[in-house]
Amino acid sequence: MDLELVARLAATPAIAAIVGAAISWHERPATLGFPSIVLTKVTAGRDYTHDGDDGLDEPRVQFDLFGLDAVELVALKNAVIAEMEQARDAAPVHFHKAMLESEFTPPAEVLPDGRRVYRVTQEWEFFFETIS
Repeated sequence: MDLELVARLAATPAIAAIVGAAISWHERPATLGFPSIVLTKVTAGRDYTHDGDDGLDEPRVQFDLFGLDAVELVALKNAVIAEMEQARDAAPVHFHKAMLESEFTPPAEVLPDGRRVYRVTQEWEFFFETIS
């Protein structure tokens, strides 16, 4: 699901127009630049029966949206919401509609060169399953 989620976001025209391919998991490397999206899995969301994994997972994923311009960041936030609230296939994964569980805006970060980096943090919960 990890690579498929990145591919899904990068293939969304409204998101790609803002961040290009600047989407990564776990950390914001210096080479990622701005604007960008960093994903972090908060919960695995795996469910089990007595026979093992039930095949339908519901993780919670944190999306950190970064930008140097507050207006551009709002456009990115809205594009992510519009995309994640849709069911979508990113073979071999089928993503069900996601639910925005929380959203907050921490204070801007000031980089050593004086630029201000704005951030919106969203937590999304969604079901997904591998399709064949």
